[in-house]
Amino acid sequence: MNSIVRVLGVGLGICVAASAALIFLPFAGFFGFDRPDIDPELAFSRFFWFLDVLVRDDDPERFIFGAARLIWTLSMMICVLPVTLVALIGEITPTRSLVWYSGGAGVLGAVAPWVLRAVKGLERASSAGALETRLAGLFFLTGAFAGFLYWLMVGKTAGLKSNPAVSNQLKA
Repeated sequence: MNSIVRVLGVGLGICVAASAALIFLPFAGFFGFDRPDIDPELAFSRFFWFLDVLVRDDDPERFIFGAARLIWTLSMMICVLPVTLVALIGEITPTRSLVWYSGGAGVLGAVAPWVLRAVKGLERASSAGALETRLAGLFFLTGAFAGFLYWLMVGKTAGLKSNPAVSNQLKA
């Protein structure tokens, strides 16, 4: 019974952490997490520029499907996959370290674009420009945020049995 509850808790923790990362990523991207001098008006102008491109394109359906596929791939590679892999490894090897969950998910999120390029055999899989480095920082923060939330919910009790002695040690 305890293992069923644990599996449900892990699943819920992954869902909540990935959902929070999906909310965090666009806000941090639009509002420039690394550029405090950018005002919200500029962020909203980026959004309206995107809508303007949709309207002006000769084939808006092609653009919409391309954008949706890109958003889906980025969401999975940056927000869902890193926290899921780190959570499953942390549960298999009962790791309760915040550094593991937050740092591991952050690093996996940051290297996701290069891994995707390498798997597809694209050029420049080993180099990065200034914009790519800034994006890697954004993806690291997103993964670290998701990993931190997972650790808060489920990760800090990974591998612990439910007996009174362990419960008392946690409270102390």
